[in-house]
Amino acid sequence: MRRGTLERRRRSGVNDWGSSGEATHRIADVHQFFSRRPPVVHDRHPGPSQTSAAVPPGAPSPVRAVRSSHPAPSHVRRRSHRTVRRPLPAVLLATAACAVPAAVVPATAPAAKPKITMSGSTSIKPLAKKLIQGYLKAFPGAAQFSLLQGGSDIGVTDVAKGRVSIGNVSRDPVRSDPGGLVFNKIARDGLCIVTNKKNPLPNLSQADVQAIFSGKVKRWEDVPGSTVTGIISLYARTPSSGTQDAFQNIFMGQNLRVSAGAQQKKETGLVQQAVASDARGIGYLTFEAVAGTHAVPYKGVACTLRNAKAETYPGVRNFWMVTRGKAAGATGKFLRWVKGNAAAQRIIASEWVPLKAGA
Repeated sequence: MRRGTLERRRRSGVNDWGSSGEATHRIADVHQFFSRRPPVVHDRHPGPSQTSAAVPPGAPSPVRAVRSSHPAPSHVRRRSHRTVRRPLPAVLLATAACAVPAAVVPATAPAAKPKITMSGSTSIKPLAKKLIQGYLKAFPGAAQFSLLQGGSDIGVTDVAKGRVSIGNVSRDPVRSDPGGLVFNKIARDGLCIVTNKKNPLPNLSQADVQAIFSGKVKRWEDVPGSTVTGIISLYARTPSSGTQDAFQNIFMGQNLRVSAGAQQKKETGLVQQAVASDARGIGYLTFEAVAGTHAVPYKGVACTLRNAKAETYPGVRNFWMVTRGKAAGATGKFLRWVKGNAAAQRIIASEWVPLKAGA
């Protein structure tokens, strides 16, 4: 179909091929027009039998004749039909890309943080938490800490069996402790006899404490200075508690035991909650946990941090961080910081009793 004809049809608004028969004939004409165009062979090294001429329909291709006598160079191409290059499928492209090895740059994996795990005394937990925070402030990312509680005896057992790095213990070592343990003294703490704020006892002697907690005295009417009446509610710690052990040694002595009628609590906070909510309650708490209760003066000395630091209050015990053998690595570095760093000592002095030099 001529270009002029197509242009006239376009201007007249005809944009189809007409009837199906007409379209068939016109397509055939176009095909026949292009098929009559002779293929041209280009050879940069012509031989005697090579020519560039039109090839009549049905005649043998001159390319074949040339190839039979003189192999055509690789750059010779038959152009009788236009070659259509189709894009490669995406799968082939992806395969080809994978087949080419890429330059591998080794990535440096971040070093794993050493882990320091603790378990044991609920009384030491608040101090241990503050020490951990202070240590990580001084050495960001130096270690990953895990702090559990459950009682001093739990801490001793866990560290002896290698379950934790440090056992927090609020009692002194005893003969029954497993061998190979190192008790690192880090601070001192006071134990206060506490009552409900509705019953602010003015003072208790050691004999008073022993009579009340052994169950010999059962009613508040028999306690000097009591402002309440009725049966005394005793609150104590479980046998695995270091606080219980310290109370036994400091206040009760070796010959008396806490009454079996006392309500045993697993944690310091549970004793605090019980006494604070029970007008007839009495128990014992660490300095840090007395808020909401009345700390009773003992032997005429107020149970305060100041008096404990001045060594005038008698109800003081030791805090220990126990390791299996001498602490090394990240654990050793942490303990050296706790015992010798000025920032650590300021943390201890805020609510506990720092150790004296050489203690």
